[in-house]
Amino acid sequence: MRKANNIDLETTAQLFQIVEDKQVLKTHKTVNQLEHGNWMSFELFLDDYDGCFSRVSDWVRFANRIDNDGVSEYLTWISKSNKLKIKQGYCTIVRESKWSDEATLIFDEPIEVVVGEVNDEYIVDKVNKITGRFSYEWLWMKNGRQDKIANGIEIYFDCQKYELIQPSKNI
Repeated sequence: MRKANNIDLETTAQLFQIVEDKQVLKTHKTVNQLEHGNWMSFELFLDDYDGCFSRVSDWVRFANRIDNDGVSEYLTWISKSNKLKIKQGYCTIVRESKWSDEATLIFDEPIEVVVGEVNDEYIVDKVNKITGRFSYEWLWMKNGRQDKIANGIEIYFDCQKYELIQPSKNI
């Protein structure tokens, strides 16, 4: 654990910046209607993303599944099946049930996380395991390919417990 001046420290709540740019994770306390959490932005999808949704009907089907079954449907979609352990680019997602929004993120390399603040200093710790739950928010934009339903979705992860575990070949 270390202290860092919050003026000089680059922090983000975006997963890709944490891993690719080696920035420090500082979660949001409130995301739109979702309150009382430690929210990290996990993924963003728009209806016009090339390669993901080649037709509007593909986006509508994806959006309807999430609307009906919750964010666990996103986890099923990225795993291409109902796997409970999913390697998703930056981390491995482990969940106990295919219908559960609760999961554990396990990173190959430890990341730095702001775990508290004292005056103008952040308290930063290294972790490689975060336990929490997934949630989502719909986005409506003027420049989407359709205007019948939301044009995008942002997937969030509510970080509830941080740990530094020793590397294991079984993970």
